[in-house]
Amino acid sequence: MPLYHVALKQGSRRDTKPIRAKSVNDVLAFFKKISTYQVIKISEILYEANDDKREDNPLKYDSMARVFVSNKISNLSTQLYIPHVSVDVTEKELIEAIQIHLLVKDKPITSITSLARY
Repeated sequence: MPLYHVALKQGSRRDTKPIRAKSVNDVLAFFKKISTYQVIKISEILYEANDDKREDNPLKYDSMARVFVSNKISNLSTQLYIPHVSVDVTEKELIEAIQIHLLVKDKPITSITSLARY
């Protein structure tokens, strides 16, 4: 049964809940029937980690990498913030991983104009 992340709103109060249901329509019907909250967003959770045992050592990662990426063919660009980048990852490896695995507005990344690690 799929797991959904449901964003809810009532006035200025917002909340999020994980919900297992058969479909998005079931999630909507459930909240419409039992809650005064308005459903504002439903996202399906396709992956959820089972307690990853990575070491939490503040000296083994940079707290943030900021990268400007673009697709020059479509004239699209965006800024990415990547948290907790391992200090063992070189700039070249980071750039390659970004270009292989990520997109800029559904288009392949053709250019990285700036990369800063903090």
